[in-house]
Amino acid sequence: MPEHRIGKMLDEARKSSQIVKKAGQKAKEKAEIPAKREKTALVLSGGASRGAYELGVWQALRELGITIDMVCGTSIGAMNAYIVALGSYEKARDMWLDMKTEEVFDFDRVLQEGAGSFTGIRDILAKDFPEEEVRASKTDFGLCTVRLNEEASMDPKTWTPLYLWKKDIPEGKMMDYVLASCSCYPVVKPYDIDGTKYLDGGFYDYIPVRMALEAGADRIIAVNLEAVGWVQGEDIEKAGSRLTMIEPSAELGNIVVFDPANTRRIMRLGYLDTLKIYGAFDGHSFTFLKGSMDQRSLAAAERAGEIFDLDSGVLYSKQSYRQALLAAIEETRRLQDGQKLQSDLKKLWEKGVSWKAVKVGLENLGDHSRQTVFLGLCDTIKKQSAERTLKETPVRGAVSKDYNAALWAVKNGLV
Repeated sequence: MPEHRIGKMLDEARKSSQIVKKAGQKAKEKAEIPAKREKTALVLSGGASRGAYELGVWQALRELGITIDMVCGTSIGAMNAYIVALGSYEKARDMWLDMKTEEVFDFDRVLQEGAGSFTGIRDILAKDFPEEEVRASKTDFGLCTVRLNEEASMDPKTWTPLYLWKKDIPEGKMMDYVLASCSCYPVVKPYDIDGTKYLDGGFYDYIPVRMALEAGADRIIAVNLEAVGWVQGEDIEKAGSRLTMIEPSAELGNIVVFDPANTRRIMRLGYLDTLKIYGAFDGHSFTFLKGSMDQRSLAAAERAGEIFDLDSGVLYSKQSYRQALLAAIEETRRLQDGQKLQSDLKKLWEKGVSWKAVKVGLENLGDHSRQTVFLGLCDTIKKQSAERTLKETPVRGAVSKDYNAALWAVKNGLV
């Protein structure tokens, strides 16, 4: 059965994605805005409904005054690249905010038959983003797709990857090749163009950095939507210092569900993440006005915000962040019944706190919410001197992050 070969291929793709993660870590050191004389490429990955994040990235790049000389992409990244080349941000934003699953592909058929087809998205794109305007744009456009052989075999060994710039695509066929790049089997069946079938470019190159390299880009800005796809790791490594990788700081959601509320959320996230990468704001999980938070305690402060599910789409000042966290803590205090937890933690301290005791104690508190455990730690810390707690409790690993966040909350008077 061909699906097992595709499954194996995707498993290998997940492993190769670690190369992309390393590139993303380097980007967090703050990227530089390319000089105007440099040729800048924007490379957009696949990820279906997560593609709204790329619209947020584009918005931020526009505000930063970064000129995109060429843009290419795979799957939903190909569709977004097509739109970026045309330059109609407002139209693209409105289209994404209105987009629903049934307007993109027939999901019911996917559930019933194992593969669906595109529905109204082609008409929407053709109406609002005409091919002739993309061809006339000064911004070059390219995509990656995979061509099946004459027998339309689903054996990956028989496939041919295609990197196509707009000059390589026949007149009147650009929209077809965009949708071919988006045809992620088995969710969407192979796309037919003049009797030849094509698949999602993510089956070969999920983030087509190679196209930017071969086109002579001096600077490459790539967006990784953290979906499944094959990564050409050697291209990522070859790009080296020319590459700025932008990745989401929060979960983007189900890739096959186009939901306007989530679209708005992740579009905002892409915008804020990009401005953080370029040093306009501070933070990772959350976004802070430049210089408003103490960098030494930022990780602990953000951990506390994660525990209490603060809104990652808000631009915080030091004061507004503390106010939001304090309100969440007070609400949790109101709802919780913390008597048993406080008793359990008190017993731990009476026995003499050690790393092992704290770790075992926390693991045994599975009937309590994470917020309740956090507040229990805060209450315990308040009963001890901070110096003694740190000295006698050498916490490590995942627990240490929550513990340090509790220390930060106590020191800042939030509990």
